[in-house]
Amino acid sequence: MTGGGRVGAREYFGEVRRAAERIEELGRTISGVEDGELAVGRIGGRVPRASGVGDPTATEAEARRRFVVAARAERDAALEVVGEALQVIEGLRRCFSRKAEVMELYYVDRMEWDQAADAIGVGRATAIRWRDEMCDWLDASPRAYVMGCRFLDISQSQK
Repeated sequence: MTGGGRVGAREYFGEVRRAAERIEELGRTISGVEDGELAVGRIGGRVPRASGVGDPTATEAEARRRFVVAARAERDAALEVVGEALQVIEGLRRCFSRKAEVMELYYVDRMEWDQAADAIGVGRATAIRWRDEMCDWLDASPRAYVMGCRFLDISQSQK
């Protein structure tokens, strides 16, 4: 999340959903690059040019290695965002089990509202209302009880 100002729960969980999506995208991309199915230059990376006589195969291999290292670091950062959110959701689950479940299904598992609602046996409007209630509750008291005796203040989360 961004530093400085207060982060609202909707913004926080929106970032969580984007991080979960990015994890999947990066996983596919990393696999494609490692398997040689994707050229680094085709996915926005830049293949360095060798000066003079060089081995283009070695240059491409080095570009792939650098890309994969950077992509794994980005994936790890996204995994931290999602892991932190799962701790917040676990804290919510202690008091609001079904409402917390809809948060996990939508934001972490990336289901659509209809799918998340069906999974827990409620209507779409109820699932969205529960999300709104959880976000309002977190905005009113952002120090969510997490994992026993630890507190996590989502308003101060850093990206």
